[in-house]
Amino acid sequence: QVATLLGWMNELMPSSDSGRGRNMDLWNNEIGRKLALKHKTRKALLAAIKHALESGQLITNLSDDRAYGEASVPRPEGESSVVVLQESESGSNQWFFDLTNSKTMSREEFVREIEAGHYPSYGIRRLKGTEYPVSKRDKSAKNNLG
Repeated sequence: QVATLLGWMNELMPSSDSGRGRNMDLWNNEIGRKLALKHKTRKALLAAIKHALESGQLITNLSDDRAYGEASVPRPEGESSVVVLQESESGSNQWFFDLTNSKTMSREEFVREIEAGHYPSYGIRRLKGTEYPVSKRDKSAKNNLG
């Protein structure tokens, strides 16, 4: 899941190409993740990637018109897709990223969004006068903040 997050974040960065490079990266990243889940050894994975390349499953040319659909973007399980980007030196979560809408939020912004009802899986806890976003105690690991 970390590889998926980093891949998405890389693709969200501004780019000077027409979008075809991003499409190619997203397409190939998804195929790579699927292959990695199926093959337990590096040797088997390498063979599967080689086969995918040789059989034309991967996009290797920017003129390839196969389009990676947004509907097929794998999202984290659970009601929300918020991940922690940065913690303070003391370990409190300071910056967050919503994978669903590609939104980066400070702690304060995320608190306001929770208060507005946009993130029902999360609550707010006040500690020493400061408000912090927290996962609701629902026994689900799917919406926990890092």
